[in-house]
Amino acid sequence: MDRLYYRFPQKVDLERHYGFNRDLKYLTRVMASMYGKSGHMEFDTVGPNVKRNPGTVKARRDVTVHIVENKLDFKPLSQITLPAILPEVPEKGTVDYRVTVGYTYMDKNYDKMSLVDDVFLVRATLDGDLTLKIAGIHGQGRTLPEEVADTIETVMEHFKE
Repeated sequence: MDRLYYRFPQKVDLERHYGFNRDLKYLTRVMASMYGKSGHMEFDTVGPNVKRNPGTVKARRDVTVHIVENKLDFKPLSQITLPAILPEVPEKGTVDYRVTVGYTYMDKNYDKMSLVDDVFLVRATLDGDLTLKIAGIHGQGRTLPEEVADTIETVMEHFKE
């Protein structure tokens, strides 16, 4: 049974193909390992309010991953929820994920502030090779679809079961 989100956009921002000799259960374990991770380096980005923070702020990225359920809802995909979800994931076919990149920074008073999240839908199709289609559906574009694909690729390369 494929896990397809019925509102996945027809027009995607990025499509990448990979030679992949694993199954979608493996990819789901990889995606679950990304949940709750944050970037190792802060990056400069435009502040949310020009009066409070003119110019740029040093922000940190935090990633959360969800997997589609019932073609409509998304369920958190973490190491804790993985054992209940994994048996329902097909070995081949298509699975949709939602990747949310949240941003936090410290203002001049050292208060932790947040910026608008960037939300991406990721469609993974495994039919011999792996195809990732990524569509940005919400946010201000502080993270690009290419960066999401690069992150997934890096985690796949370094993932240990």
